[in-house]
Amino acid sequence: MLLKFTIHDEFLLLHALVSSQPLPFPAWKLFKEGLQKKYQLAFHSFIDKDFLVFAVLWHGRLNEFDKKPRLSIQKLIKEALVSTEFKRLKQETIKYERFVKNQWRRNEDRALSELQSITGLDLPKRRITVYLTHPKLKNGVSLRHLNAICWGHRENWKNYTTVYLCHELLHLTTANREDLMHAIIELVCDNELRIRLNNGGTYFKIDGESIGHPELLRTEKKILPFWKKYLKRKDGNISHFEKTMEKFIVKKKARVCKRAFNR
Repeated sequence: MLLKFTIHDEFLLLHALVSSQPLPFPAWKLFKEGLQKKYQLAFHSFIDKDFLVFAVLWHGRLNEFDKKPRLSIQKLIKEALVSTEFKRLKQETIKYERFVKNQWRRNEDRALSELQSITGLDLPKRRITVYLTHPKLKNGVSLRHLNAICWGHRENWKNYTTVYLCHELLHLTTANREDLMHAIIELVCDNELRIRLNNGGTYFKIDGESIGHPELLRTEKKILPFWKKYLKRKDGNISHFEKTMEKFIVKKKARVCKRAFNR
């Protein structure tokens, strides 16, 4: 599995413009406000469209817009890409790209080996494009139909980027993104892989910081005893584990409902 890291100018720009997260740098606030006032129709279109996919498929998706918003978008992008603010945004992202590449190269062999060991999956031998965005703006999503990952994030703890690139790789590799499989992916990457790469740690927390999506934590703790037993097996496979846990959760819900009904 080969990760190809790249910076897509339009995607980088649009992600920073529509993000409601902390600013990449203070000057971006006035720059964004000025563009928003000048190109209201374009900003309205970003809200109505899946801007992530639109940005990556820039030329293919542009024709989906009516003429007026399309022209507004074109003018906005043309003006913004030559601005001092975008040049700074890109330079800081290029610096981040070097950091990401170096960390992935350092960890790649071990991370993928551990990932295969934990999941029991044969990771496909294919090239995956990773579109990078500014590290101060949270971004982590897999785009299955593009065979791509969009990524940008602060390095909250050691090997953070490696762990979450593997997280997104599993979303591309597994059959679905339902809550149960997502919870299992967090057990695999956010917890077990993190602990192995960092040579120690505990599940669900690091330096007082909670790990993963809060809405998945309840499911993860519910299946944790089964997960610990799974890890001791040499023939474990997370797809099979998901099916087993799905039956367990359904049966448990049924028992709870039956008890409530018979009261």
